[in-house]
Amino acid sequence: MVKTFWNQLVALTKTPKHELSHGCQHNCFFQTKSKSRIGANKSTRMFSKVKSAYDAAKKNVDAALAKFHGKDDEFSDGDANRYGRDVGLCAVVLRDPGATDEDKVTAIMTMGHLAFTGGDCSKAVLEYVSKIVFVLNEANSSTRLRIACLSALGEFCISYSDDTLLNELRKLGLIQSLINMASGTGEPNLQRWACYTLRLMVSDDPTTLNIASDVLNVDLKLRRARALDWSDWNDNEANVILNILGFGDDV
Repeated sequence: MVKTFWNQLVALTKTPKHELSHGCQHNCFFQTKSKSRIGANKSTRMFSKVKSAYDAAKKNVDAALAKFHGKDDEFSDGDANRYGRDVGLCAVVLRDPGATDEDKVTAIMTMGHLAFTGGDCSKAVLEYVSKIVFVLNEANSSTRLRIACLSALGEFCISYSDDTLLNELRKLGLIQSLINMASGTGEPNLQRWACYTLRLMVSDDPTTLNIASDVLNVDLKLRRARALDWSDWNDNEANVILNILGFGDDV
């Protein structure tokens, strides 16, 4: 089930201040002051930022698909679900042993953007989400490629409320992977992105929340991530997760 644009907008209030160069610039903040001209102006600016994020994502999707045109011989122009077809087109790039790291980054980011821009591609996303998790966990994947995977997985979580997606991510062991990645990769940016994606998974799902809370030493691992420099992010995502799990200083 695709979430409403309002649900996506609310989710975006917690997204990082920065994205990869291929990413949409999710940088909107809710600051409401009701019954005041200032509040109205801020609301207008907030919606303007959301529209900019959408437009940036759509532009990146169109550019990526234009680049990958010609790799889609197995797809028919008559396919009923264009968004699902486009996700499949990106998956062709991931299966190509000759694809460059940059093309893989673009393909994975585009999958996330296709979900974020409201396309009915949940079935296609479920078909290929295991491949994205595999790339994320692959030892020879670059940091940039792994961050692209985390960004796309985050956009999937923002865009779809159907538990089928989270159930698949749980079966793939993503919760444990994210917690381990958050605490000990030696790559601070990757650690921060792992926390961000994990927070999206646990925020609205009790089952995922319980699984995360039962991971051995989860509080110690997330406290390591909390100690990172989060100044370029809207929130210290590790601290947010600790509070959600009941381990934070604010609890």
